[in-house]
Amino acid sequence: MRRLLEHLRHSLVWRTVVFANIASVTIVAAILGLSLRFADHRLEGLRDLTLWDQIDALRPALRITGDTVGLELPRALKALYDAPEGAARFAVATRDGVLRAASPGLDRPIVDPRSTALGSYFVYEDPATALVGRGVQVRLSEAPDLVLQVGQGPQHPDVFADSVMQELVEHFALALLIGLAVQIAVTTLTIRATLRPLARVADAAAAPPRRLPVAQTPIELKPVAATINALIDDLEGNLERERRFTADAAHQLRTPLARLEARISAGETPETARRLREPLDHLRTLVAGLLDAARIEAAGPAPDTPIDLADIARRVGAEFAPGAIERGVTLALGAAVPTRIRGDAMWIAQALGNVVANAIRHSPRGAVVDIDVPGDGSVAVRDRGPGIAAEDRTRVFERFWRGRDEPEPGAGIGLSITAAVMDRHGGSVRVEDAIGGGACFRLVFPRA
Repeated sequence: MRRLLEHLRHSLVWRTVVFANIASVTIVAAILGLSLRFADHRLEGLRDLTLWDQIDALRPALRITGDTVGLELPRALKALYDAPEGAARFAVATRDGVLRAASPGLDRPIVDPRSTALGSYFVYEDPATALVGRGVQVRLSEAPDLVLQVGQGPQHPDVFADSVMQELVEHFALALLIGLAVQIAVTTLTIRATLRPLARVADAAAAPPRRLPVAQTPIELKPVAATINALIDDLEGNLERERRFTADAAHQLRTPLARLEARISAGETPETARRLREPLDHLRTLVAGLLDAARIEAAGPAPDTPIDLADIARRVGAEFAPGAIERGVTLALGAAVPTRIRGDAMWIAQALGNVVANAIRHSPRGAVVDIDVPGDGSVAVRDRGPGIAAEDRTRVFERFWRGRDEPEPGAGIGLSITAAVMDRHGGSVRVEDAIGGGACFRLVFPRA
């Protein structure tokens, strides 16, 4: 799960999808909030309009004579205020709160007139029904010392209009949420479909000749693809020139080295010749390694030829056994399970031979170097030398790298050639601690 979340966090597709949908949700939430606010304001306006309609209908029905207030309510108003649920009510009172007239069932002002400004709205609670209503208080122009209060509860005459408006808002909100879900799905599919050409471009670039297919690249990215291809061409050109220089230099050095060895053999005493041959042998090994490195770097993909890894291990063991005996080291072939792999037998033998030669060189006299082919597509070489420090286990495969405690001079190329051969075959090489001390180099190949 953690790896999936990490992948999604670095995925361009999913980051675009998330940001686009967050923007959509934000916009829809803002629209929905504004719509609900507008609808609530509109409903409140409708209720307030109903209150003022009642005031306009009540004014002509009031008969004020001194301190007496009479009523001549039209039939519609009478039915409204006689309703048993008490949805609508009115009261005429003095500013001190003395009631002069009221709708049926009301024995006091709806609210204390002194607590509400003229022309202002108020909220009240019906003690009998515990229903909360809204009202307005105005001054009567016919009697400036009297105020008219009109209130209505949830069951007011325009409740149908309010219900319709509320239902419309609810349906609008539901439709908006459904539309948002559909938009999120469509946005996700659209973005993934839009960016799918990038995946095809990446797949095409992973195959030889490892170039971005400009023709298949979206128009906006064509300049980028062309620039990257040009950089790759320049890089490959530089590498090719470096390979040619290395190969040419190594090849040109072989003839002078051969002449130098002939002169040493012909004109020097045996002791002097031996001392001169040591650096000469080192130079010869270096030249041979440079030539091998140039060849493996210039080689194309490994052939699809089936070979037996155990047979290669036996041949390499037989080749290096005499040299191991001269150094007092035993070269032992342990498990040799027939293992079918595919590749270039010559280069695989050279890669394994470099590892075996390295193990023999670092093993003390009397030690044993083991070669094992367990049958899982790998071959392991174990020595009894000083081992390799953890911080050096990646650098050991770098060209010309040498450890701090090398027992004798070497070219520092063999293991880098092994790594190049394994990379060409789609495999890997790694170094581990050997049981009982020393180092274990393991070459892992894809199974055929």
